[in-house]
Amino acid sequence: MKHARIFLSAMVAAALLAYPSLSTQDANDMKQRIDSKFNEVKASNDAKLRKLQEEINGMRDEIKKKGLSFQVDITEQMKMKIADITGSKPPPKPTPTPAPPVTPDTPPAPVPSGDVRAKCNPAAEAFDWREHGVVPPVRNQGSCGDCYLFAAMGAYESAYIIHNKQSADLAEQFMLNCSKQFGCNGGWHGTVWNEMKKTKVDIEPNYPYQAKKGICKFSPVPGDYRVQELGYVKAEKGGIPQPQAIKNALCSYGVLATSVLVTRMFSGYRSGVFNEGARGTTNHAINIVGWDNAKRAWLIRNSWGEWWGDKGYMWIEWGSNSVGSGTMWVEPVKQ
Repeated sequence: MKHARIFLSAMVAAALLAYPSLSTQDANDMKQRIDSKFNEVKASNDAKLRKLQEEINGMRDEIKKKGLSFQVDITEQMKMKIADITGSKPPPKPTPTPAPPVTPDTPPAPVPSGDVRAKCNPAAEAFDWREHGVVPPVRNQGSCGDCYLFAAMGAYESAYIIHNKQSADLAEQFMLNCSKQFGCNGGWHGTVWNEMKKTKVDIEPNYPYQAKKGICKFSPVPGDYRVQELGYVKAEKGGIPQPQAIKNALCSYGVLATSVLVTRMFSGYRSGVFNEGARGTTNHAINIVGWDNAKRAWLIRNSWGEWWGDKGYMWIEWGSNSVGSGTMWVEPVKQ
């Protein structure tokens, strides 16, 4: 609010310069109106902040009472509606894919000499793909329900580094602008990849992210950023794969796309192992980038910016909030 006060004072000064004939009384009236508006906005913001703090205090009481292992705080996402910051909508039928699903018994795929995937052992106590330079930076979807695009691109960009040994910064905005089936009202990461089998995706510099539908340029796309293959990790009873199956897929294909149920507690996550255990249909797409057996948790990459959670990441207990539902892998066209 300090910056707002400075801005309003600057407005008064600018008005006096623009209208030097303004009387002292008129200038004082203008300042009073601006001060009144400032105080009105400040009171509204203070009330919202108090309400959020009361909600956080209630969450902390519940966390302590249930003996949960994570911390919460006021985040930007708590100031928004859940529907505006999520957007995962599973299709009526699973995304068609000829590849057999990865199971707990599926051995890691054989890899060429020097392939970074050789460093991933599904029997390891812990693993983190960030340590091997194949995880793209955390993005921010803003108030657009297109998390499914960010999860799809996050896994694809990781796979692209693994297979082509170079990075790719693809434009979620391109898919928003140039495909009628993708928008801010939700979608599915597998559907994005199926579209990418036939559509080359443009890069971020050509389509800077706007968090809303825009105009398609219909210009040539640099590079062949398409999908070669995609597949599921086999779901068990309840719709969630066994941890070993997800580990096998992580080592075979790199970063995965999956979904989770976002709640108000999830929105307020700050640190620790998230184990709220809420039940219900998933509503948000994210990436799995690693695991830790001691924590019994996945390391997930979110699309809410680096200020959320642990620099944009969360440790979440296996199965909590249905995490792992609809887990899929992707392979890019090799260059």
